[in-house]
Amino acid sequence: MNNKNKKKDLITQEEITHFFNSIDAIFIKLNKNTLEVIHISNQVENILGYEAEEIIKDKNWFIKNIHINDRNKVVEELRVLTILNITNTIFFRFRNKNGKYLYLKSYLLAYEDYFFSLLFDITSEKEQEEKLWNSHIIISNIYKSIPQGILLINTNNFKIIDYKPTKITESEICSKLGIEINKSIKEIFPNELFNKIIYFIDRTRILGTIEKIEIKLNILNKEKFFLFTLSKVSNNEVLIVVDDITQIKENEEKLRYLALHDPLTGLPNRKYLFEQLSQLIIQANRHNRKLAIIFLDIDNFKDINDSYGHEIGDKVLLSIAETIKYHLRPGDIIGRIGGDEFIIILDDIAKIEDINIIANKLNKAIENIPNYIKIKLGIDIFKITFSMGISVFPDYSTNINELIKFADTALYKAKELGKNTFSFYSQEITNKLEKRLQMLKKINEAIKNKEFVNYYQPIIDISKINLDEIDFNKDIVNMPLNSVIGFESLIRWIDKDNNFIPPLEFIPLAEETNLIIDIGKIVLNNGISDFNELKRTINKEFRIFFNISPKEFENPSFKDDLFNLINCNNFNFNNISLEITENLIIKNFEKYNKILEELIENGIWICIDDFGTGYSSLSYLVNLNVNIVKIDRSFIKNIGINPKDEQIIKIIIEISHSLGLKVLGEGVETLKQLEFLKFIGCDYAQGFLLAKPMPLNQLIYFLSNLEN
Repeated sequence: MNNKNKKKDLITQEEITHFFNSIDAIFIKLNKNTLEVIHISNQVENILGYEAEEIIKDKNWFIKNIHINDRNKVVEELRVLTILNITNTIFFRFRNKNGKYLYLKSYLLAYEDYFFSLLFDITSEKEQEEKLWNSHIIISNIYKSIPQGILLINTNNFKIIDYKPTKITESEICSKLGIEINKSIKEIFPNELFNKIIYFIDRTRILGTIEKIEIKLNILNKEKFFLFTLSKVSNNEVLIVVDDITQIKENEEKLRYLALHDPLTGLPNRKYLFEQLSQLIIQANRHNRKLAIIFLDIDNFKDINDSYGHEIGDKVLLSIAETIKYHLRPGDIIGRIGGDEFIIILDDIAKIEDINIIANKLNKAIENIPNYIKIKLGIDIFKITFSMGISVFPDYSTNINELIKFADTALYKAKELGKNTFSFYSQEITNKLEKRLQMLKKINEAIKNKEFVNYYQPIIDISKINLDEIDFNKDIVNMPLNSVIGFESLIRWIDKDNNFIPPLEFIPLAEETNLIIDIGKIVLNNGISDFNELKRTINKEFRIFFNISPKEFENPSFKDDLFNLINCNNFNFNNISLEITENLIIKNFEKYNKILEELIENGIWICIDDFGTGYSSLSYLVNLNVNIVKIDRSFIKNIGINPKDEQIIKIIIEISHSLGLKVLGEGVETLKQLEFLKFIGCDYAQGFLLAKPMPLNQLIYFLSNLEN
């Protein structure tokens, strides 16, 4: 290491002073002989209330403010420290500026003619110790009088110091688990319970709080519940009061069951059903699934009650509940919400037709109930039918109350249709299916009629532009041509009636139906054709950045089709970049990473799109075959607004550069964003500030103006 580097590694006096002023302690330097303060950190004002300047002036400040009963002890400790030349820790009381004595903890070091010390204020700790000691006396008195089992635990080794013999500790826990003095609770309780208990022991010891744990144990082949109440006795002792709460828990469970279930059928009641429905909706939303809510009402049930009595009516309800439950799929739920009304929740519905199948299946099952009742009860009931109203999540709503309301409304509609049928909330689902089919037809026609066109948004090398020389208010920003490295190809759909169809209206459906593969081929063909035309006008090499959807990349023939397209058009592989999402690669990292390696070997750049919004794992980025990391616009838009997003951008750039990767920031719309990206070393940028997406003819005009 050269002298320059050695000098750089030295800690300066200013840095040392800054360090001691930043910690929550007082740094003090004393003359060994006179105990005069030579230097003291600024923290003295925060902790003791004195200003450093007045302390330096007062030669006796240190010794005179030590409590008179501690003064000789401190002086003696300093004398021993001088003789033995060792470090030491001492405790003493010291008067603050307001006249109050604080407890200080001092780490002392003797060096040459000085004492150096760090003083920590431990007043609150000492006061707490005194309180705990008083608490110890109180707890001892309580210990002798309460009927619960008591365990006194050593917090260092978790051994039982003592326990109070009671029915709980001796007849139950002790006889089963072998509680005895000097035995570690690790030898008594299973690992899972032991870890739980020591967690709360440590929590009680550190925080001084009273903690409660419910413990379930199998005692003499019976499930028992105990409440452990932990309280701190000292830094080394925690008291556990053990109470048998088995009967309480059993009563609570009975009450909970009664509160959540229909007393006649045992099915979930309205409250419990809605709780389950809420959870199912959360899961369905998370996993992009449908679920159906069916309101079911027995037709003319009042006539059964009036004709045969409520006892028979109850038995009919029980038969219907059992029949429906038997014929539902695993995971589906039925509940009774009152009278002759039931709610059925059909989870994980793949398509609407599945609901029709299940509803018809239930209708047929109910038709057999009169025979069942006749055999079992000897009562001849002519016919039992029911009506159903159906709502579907998320098609009709994502709100639970609305879904229930819609199903209830649909039930009345089914009644109006003559009963013994089912009805969806409205024709919306049919309209939606029709609209979907119409869009699919239009997409197929657009593919056939070549209605899809490419728009191009320039990508700029930030290092090649001087922000002070550029006028961003111009229609065409006056940046140098050599700053444009390429363009992102963006699909646009202009139908036969010259209507612009937004990508969000057709891309998701195209993805779902695999039509995106055909659309992707059109985009690639258009891009190569447009690029060849561009080269005839603009004498410069560019790259086209194509967005590749997961369905396209996962297509087994994707790579071969791409290579064939490039070769058939005598196109240069070095003019192509492919943008793929990080979430796609993680699905099958080894396989897909191998494909990326082959693409790169042939001269194609690979750009990870929307980086930071998916897995964003450093470990996978290290091993990923990629050339460019594209920072998602959600981070770029917060430049100058959210420092955390700015920090994330910096980190992404630093990591990418350390791996030899370039970085592209997308969605740059303000000068502040561009200035920030340039300042932190981002390589490329694209966005409306620089240039909007444009068709080929406008792109040629744009580049020609730059060239001129």
